[in-house]
Amino acid sequence: MRRTGILAIAMTVATIASGCGSTATTLTSVPAAYGIVRGAVTAGPTCPVEQAGHPCPPRPVSGAVSARRTDGTTRTATISKDGTYRITVPAGTYTLNVLTGSVLPRCPPVKVVVSAGATVQANMFCDTGIR
Repeated sequence: MRRTGILAIAMTVATIASGCGSTATTLTSVPAAYGIVRGAVTAGPTCPVEQAGHPCPPRPVSGAVSARRTDGTTRTATISKDGTYRITVPAGTYTLNVLTGSVLPRCPPVKVVVSAGATVQANMFCDTGIR
């Protein structure tokens, strides 16, 4: 009986040790390197005539930001209530588009180059159409 218990413990240790080896191998095969694109999306003007003492600062835009590479790789992030966004993407060149679900505000696309391990700041300004 004692021999069976020792044999079971030895087999368990061997199984765990072999699993640890394969885990280390898995960790060394890392996929493509990633970077971060972050920024704020605002829209203005927010009133037709700005008066002294009553400023009309740009306002945060509701929606999402899409980052698309020429090979079709696309990542999308929701814009937070304060107008900020953050997208983690594989290194490469991307076109950023604001997705609002409506014609206005109009937000021109922005091109960014993301390097592995780097953070790119890309603030986007949209036109509300107010004149």
